[in-house]
Amino acid sequence: AVRAEAIYSAADWNAQAGLQWARDEGADGTVAESRQLTLGVSRFLLDHRLELSAKADLSLGGSNDSVDFPTRFQVGAAYAITKGFRVLAQHEFTDGETRDTATTRVGFEASPWQNARISTTLNQSRISEYGPRTFALFGLSQKFLVGEHWGFDLALDSSRAFNASGETPLVVDPAQPIAAGGIRDGGALTEDYTALSGGATYRAELWSWNARAEARQGASDRYGFTTAFLRQAREGVALSASLRAFSQHNADGSTALLANAQLS
Repeated sequence: AVRAEAIYSAADWNAQAGLQWARDEGADGTVAESRQLTLGVSRFLLDHRLELSAKADLSLGGSNDSVDFPTRFQVGAAYAITKGFRVLAQHEFTDGETRDTATTRVGFEASPWQNARISTTLNQSRISEYGPRTFALFGLSQKFLVGEHWGFDLALDSSRAFNASGETPLVVDPAQPIAAGGIRDGGALTEDYTALSGGATYRAELWSWNARAEARQGASDRYGFTTAFLRQAREGVALSASLRAFSQHNADGSTALLANAQLS
């Protein structure tokens, strides 16, 4: 996947526009490709307490085959009741080549004490032929600062279904980002899971490094590790490298070892 985007930020609003291209190749040689125009805008009102947002990924020229990159529309609102407590609502629907989805989320984000974050949403989703599913997402993270350079954190993420009709599809992309105590889309539409993770970060004047380990139990169990390095070359220019690796153990007894390396 390749993505290029321009972002404009003002005092009370921001906008973004870009292009992205994704190409999937299955084990049987089947190729699925999406070419998309990405658009987004957000507006802050009531002294920045209310945020309204809208996003769209529009597939171009009939290229809308990648399951992870379908045509997508999303609208949302978030309201800060206090400095440390925000309620939020979001609706999203996708129009893909092989399946369509519609998901509504309502919930809150809270910072009950310093460097802590709690987020939870109640979700109602419908995925084409798989029927509706009502589920809850929960995330909790706590950061610890040690000295001027070191930071550590622990995080818990969970998804639980209250009711579901019909069979649910397999998770398309199991290599979703490591948990960080926030609401994640990857797998949440179709899978119950609990993930516990911990990380460390070192920040110097011109460079930073972080590492994270995760254990995740769900339809498949996963144990993973990710690390990244960032170096500022000059003002406005930075170089980064990251590595992510994990092992996955599926209910049918099969296992997989996967790794991903990125340079930017």
